[in-house]
Amino acid sequence: FSKKLPKAKTGENAVSIVYQPLVVKNKAIGVITVQSYQKNAFTDYHRYILGNMAVHIAIALENAGTYQEIAEKTRKLEVAFTDLQAAQSKLVQSEKMASLGLLTAGIAHEINNPINFVYAGVDGLKLSLEGLMEILDKYGEIDRIGDIKDTINVLNEVKELKKKVYFDETKDSVFQVVNAIREGASRTAEIVNGLRNFSRLDETELKVANLHTGIDSTLLLLNNKIKKDGIKVAKDYDHDIPKITCYPGQLNQVFMNILSNAIEAIQGKGVITVTTRNLGDHVQIKIKDSGRGMSDEIQEKIFDPFYSTKEMGKGTGLGLSISFGIIEKHKGKIEVRSQEGKGSEFVISLPLKVAELAPVA
Repeated sequence: FSKKLPKAKTGENAVSIVYQPLVVKNKAIGVITVQSYQKNAFTDYHRYILGNMAVHIAIALENAGTYQEIAEKTRKLEVAFTDLQAAQSKLVQSEKMASLGLLTAGIAHEINNPINFVYAGVDGLKLSLEGLMEILDKYGEIDRIGDIKDTINVLNEVKELKKKVYFDETKDSVFQVVNAIREGASRTAEIVNGLRNFSRLDETELKVANLHTGIDSTLLLLNNKIKKDGIKVAKDYDHDIPKITCYPGQLNQVFMNILSNAIEAIQGKGVITVTTRNLGDHVQIKIKDSGRGMSDEIQEKIFDPFYSTKEMGKGTGLGLSISFGIIEKHKGKIEVRSQEGKGSEFVISLPLKVAELAPVA
């Protein structure tokens, strides 16, 4: 409606005013007032436009509380998402530490064997060197005597000493002991280096890495479990595979999870086959075992968080789920092929070059 107001006390001309109610669901929630200092300023068209505007304004005002609620929920979701990312990061690290914890006894055993070579070799070498030094000291007496008779006596004593310390055998065994010590030290260094490669703390930085080095390091750490169960490992490496851009530590964790599962899936003696291929724009890693295999139902859930076929307390159910996430972050793909009673095969595809990878949790 429109109406004229009486003249203002100031003597100015009368104005025109339009009052437009704000109505939502037959409920008045306010009013819009529009005024003009011109007579009969508002036409039906103006009132029509104002009426349409009022409908939208009324709805907006009615929903204002809802928008505030949505904003608050959005804020809470953002906080929850941040907390979830932090929890995910902790789960990843916990799973990795759990994997390392399970390997501790095996690694200690693996290191103990070559260290025993070193200890035993050092003791044997010490005894051999003591006998050889005794002979050399006796030879040294010749320089301090001038009499030919005394020299002959010393040489006879040297001859007796040689028999006493088994000179010829000792001379040969010294080099054998040195080789045993070298082998033990080399084996220990190899294990420690494998552990270092597996546990490398560079997850937040992209590195150019050799996939075969990562796989070999992981197999080295699992060697005690592999030998204990009488499992053979067959490697079919494609040596034309170049180094790839990746987070090496996290890929090693993927290899650890899959290989550990493969070992546990094999009951008694069996074979684990690791195959790598350069397929042009990506590389493929296949890890196949001759274990008990999986049903279709299990295969559908195998990458779900907290899903596990192991006994209570023997698995977190996070290993393969985390592995799936790691491969996705590398813009790759991981699949499982299995048949009950005929083993399982995990197939991993990774791009050779990745421009930008997702942030690592």
